[in-house]
Amino acid sequence: MTTPLMPATVVSPTRTYEWPHSLSEILGALLRAGLRLLHFDEGRTLPWQFSDRMVEVAGGYAWPEAERDLMPCTYTIIARRD
Repeated sequence: MTTPLMPATVVSPTRTYEWPHSLSEILGALLRAGLRLLHFDEGRTLPWQFSDRMVEVAGGYAWPEAERDLMPCTYTIIARRD
């Protein structure tokens, strides 16, 4: 948001930290912790352009049409301890 008192500012991160974990590692950790999986879903869009290869679609950005079903953009997991 920009206003006359608050002009737009571009902030560029200089360093990022990532800890990639496989899906099986994540789900296994939840199950070993005694959680019960209630829901799992794969998202096909992101609200930002994660990669230059992503294309703009309704609701955000997605992989090119030919690749959309090969790799999801996000995962949603809901788990509960009984």
